[in-house]
Amino acid sequence: MPKERTLRLIEEAAAIGVVGINPSGGDIMVYPHLEEILEALKKYNFVPVMLCTKSFVSSDKAKALADIGIVLDMQFSVDSTVDDIADYMVQSKGFCDRILRTIDNCLEAGIKVNVKSVITPYNILTIPKLYRDLKKRGVSSIRFAAYRRSGFHHSDDLFNHMESYRWLEEQVRKLQQEFPNEMINIQNGAPDLEPRTLDRKKAAWPAHNNCTAGREGMMICADGKVIPCEQMPETEEYFCGDVSHQSIQEVWDGDRLREMTYGVPQAKFKGQSCYDCEEREECVNEIGLCIRDLSTIYQGGIYQPPEGCPKYKGEHIRIM
Repeated sequence: MPKERTLRLIEEAAAIGVVGINPSGGDIMVYPHLEEILEALKKYNFVPVMLCTKSFVSSDKAKALADIGIVLDMQFSVDSTVDDIADYMVQSKGFCDRILRTIDNCLEAGIKVNVKSVITPYNILTIPKLYRDLKKRGVSSIRFAAYRRSGFHHSDDLFNHMESYRWLEEQVRKLQQEFPNEMINIQNGAPDLEPRTLDRKKAAWPAHNNCTAGREGMMICADGKVIPCEQMPETEEYFCGDVSHQSIQEVWDGDRLREMTYGVPQAKFKGQSCYDCEEREECVNEIGLCIRDLSTIYQGGIYQPPEGCPKYKGEHIRIM
């Protein structure tokens, strides 16, 4: 979208009571008008933002971002502090050195830094070193997440082995003793690969979590198309509006967003076990299914039961 349209959307969002707009990507640092956008967010008193990037940020750029006063922190994706491994994982020679200098520049400018690392067989053995190296640099928050299936460029080769999880759990215990004031955990964790019997599904199903897509927020893509969740593919079957010619309010109140989230018509489940399930209204429209996971599992068919549902009869799909 043109910069002018983006600035008008920020003004519109403020007028209708939106409290937070978080610029993201792609890589937001390559967007040429980022500082103007941040200035607009500051002008309308939106909550402070976190910027996520893999790009190099110079000392001057870090200071400029800090001076605007709305960048709460910067999140960097760093999967290893071993040069060859880090460079290989992002397919960019010299990445490890650049991202560590970037972290130093942001910390020097007074910007809080946090790091997220995705754990795969390529970098799992370097995770303890990564944690120690980042702590020495002054990084306040380090989050680990085991690789999980995505709807973008998935490969089964990126799933970790169960023996590796056990080794990593032991390393985390050692790190916890070394850094007793820190909370160290692995998001996603080891997968449950045992066969999903009906009894096991029924026991696990009450843990079904609320979905916030289309209820607490939505994602405006670079061209103005809107999807309910930022982790869903930006493809036609998931678009629920277009703010290049619609208002934010029109999309938010629109039938398309509603039918994908908390107002799914029964007819959408024709031929599925959800269609005549007595718990459908509570499960789908009150609690809310995770449509990100559904888009990953079914690749375009979100109007189907989640894999963990006791009535799901499909083949088990490994998510993480």
